[in-house]
Amino acid sequence: MGRIKQVAGIATLIMALMASTGFAQSRSSSVYGTQRTGARKVSSTAQPHFGAGAGMWFVSPDGDITADSGILRGTNVDVEDDLGLDDEEVLQLRGWIKLGRHRIQAGYMDLGFSGSSRLTREVAFGGFRYPVSAHVESDVDITAIEVVDQISLTPSSWDMLDLGIILGGDYYDLDASLTAAHIGRGTASGEAIAPKIGLFGRGSLAADWIRWNIEAAGTKFDISDADVSYLTIQGNVGLALGPFATVWVGYRHLDADVTVDDFSADLKLTGPQAMLEVQF
Repeated sequence: MGRIKQVAGIATLIMALMASTGFAQSRSSSVYGTQRTGARKVSSTAQPHFGAGAGMWFVSPDGDITADSGILRGTNVDVEDDLGLDDEEVLQLRGWIKLGRHRIQAGYMDLGFSGSSRLTREVAFGGFRYPVSAHVESDVDITAIEVVDQISLTPSSWDMLDLGIILGGDYYDLDASLTAAHIGRGTASGEAIAPKIGLFGRGSLAADWIRWNIEAAGTKFDISDADVSYLTIQGNVGLALGPFATVWVGYRHLDADVTVDDFSADLKLTGPQAMLEVQF
């Protein structure tokens, strides 16, 4: 609840700032890059548009990880109950370019979770056995890179609403470790490239002051030594600061089940997010 209050506080602050500055002369739509001056709309859909954003995702982890090693089969280790992984504030970066009906977007985030706990059961991980009552330190790191093409399917005259499909993929680099004094450090890692398909919707309201977007995409496939299935859903509401900037607040859910070689992770990552985006 504390994190949700933080995000709500950001939105309230921005609304107060907009009201105090009395911004009302020119606005820019994030859907098709149109500009408005008074009641006249000046279309610029034929020109490329660019954008970049940075923000924070306040993530709560849930799920389990497993790491086999040789003949020692790993235990399904719960990241909350067994490892006590803490919630984290994750930096998100993204950039995009819009060419006609195509919006090519790239995103990056580096998720790092750590925790410490005293085990209530025996756990096998990465070639080591950790007995009951052992004090363990754990780390789970996930680097994610996204590249997608958001293809608009709506008529160009719909300057306040855009609906379409998402085609692209994600790259994941996962590392996990479990350490206990006088026992050792068990480690596991894996990489996966996951193609995905999905749907998106975005638009603007109140003369472009309020903007929104919804995305849902996922995949399920088994290629070579990688078995991947995941679903990501997010929804955001944005407040325009002017023709070239928008503050977004929203919520994101990522459900990923990845098995690579002897390492598997079934994780659910959820939480509110906030981002400042500039577009030109």
